[in-house]
Amino acid sequence: MAKLEYSVYVAPSKLVASDDFPPGEDREMWSPTASTLIHGERDAVLVDPLMTKDESRALAAWVVATGKNVTAIFVTHAHGDHFFGAPAVLERFPDAKVVAGHKRDGDADSPENIGTTRRYIEDFSAAVEKAHNVTDLYEAMVAVYPGRVNRAVIWHSAKAIASR
Repeated sequence: MAKLEYSVYVAPSKLVASDDFPPGEDREMWSPTASTLIHGERDAVLVDPLMTKDESRALAAWVVATGKNVTAIFVTHAHGDHFFGAPAVLERFPDAKVVAGHKRDGDADSPENIGTTRRYIEDFSAAVEKAHNVTDLYEAMVAVYPGRVNRAVIWHSAKAIASR
């Protein structure tokens, strides 16, 4: 029986083109993204081929260096950072099939993910109750989640709530 293994490639964070920065920020960053190579002795499936041509070409070069042949590219869901890079990977692996995988309504979620999401929503709701303005709300959430790379999500969420 063939043994399956995996390796993970992480593309670094990158600047976002924006002119709407959160208070105290002079740039907006896209969170680091990852692609997973699931492989046997010779062939592999590449999961989520990243977003930009450059990072996806680097990803493809990384796969080539492993000596594995990508037979399929699996896209977990329809966010651009999970599939825009597929054409660049297909330049190196033109026979690979692209498979779109999406969560079906009603499928079970990991209890850990549900709990993490619930806590974030509860924290946001509590901050909304105490905030006097958009900046207060933003700063309260940054205080609770100081390591958040993509703070613009917090900023835009705060602005959306304030515009109601």
